[in-house]
Amino acid sequence: MMNTYYKDRLGANECLAYEDLCRGIADHKKEINIRYTDDLGGVLKAINYDHPEFFYVNWLDRAYYSEGCGRMYVSLSYIYKEKEVAYLQAKMKEIAKNIAGISSFGKALCIHDWFVENIKYDHAGLEQVIRSPGMFSAAGPLSSQKAVCEGISKLACYIMREKGIDSAVIIGRSQDGTPHAWNMLNIDGKDVFADITYDIGLSADGIVRRNYFLLSRSEISKDHVFE
Repeated sequence: MMNTYYKDRLGANECLAYEDLCRGIADHKKEINIRYTDDLGGVLKAINYDHPEFFYVNWLDRAYYSEGCGRMYVSLSYIYKEKEVAYLQAKMKEIAKNIAGISSFGKALCIHDWFVENIKYDHAGLEQVIRSPGMFSAAGPLSSQKAVCEGISKLACYIMREKGIDSAVIIGRSQDGTPHAWNMLNIDGKDVFADITYDIGLSADGIVRRNYFLLSRSEISKDHVFE
């Protein structure tokens, strides 16, 4: 399953810490006791991209200290209060509910086109990561119908999973070296890629374009660099 795409790259100890953190975040705990890891940054990064449903975590604001005996504490802060989280979750589920399509291909196509028709790229948002970390979460596109690539990819992944499509957020770089995010999804047993952000830009004249919809890895690698 693609929801462990980044976890699958971690070592055994890191996977244990990953699982501890996921349980704590799901319970909205501010201090989470986890198994010790030398690579906390890698674990947090994996959870961030594997779990778009944890959109309420401020991944930039964290601290940790060792407890000894192979344990450590991680302190996290949250962007939204629990009532706000519930509201945003309901909004995301409502979007997914209204997505048409019967086959995986049909659902993926409708999800892609919903973004192109309803979300604009937020050029100013790139400068707001410190002031507005929510812009880089799955909730980012919901506030003003504008988003950066990370928020677009995370919300797309969330909706695809709600519709039963195995999906992941992929992080890497564009051809010019700019950090970038897009999606991998499994359609009829085949892993393919979609860069909805690029298609939003190409569709600025009101025509929905699907130049970056369901490409093979070799096709998308022509102007995307995987980490």
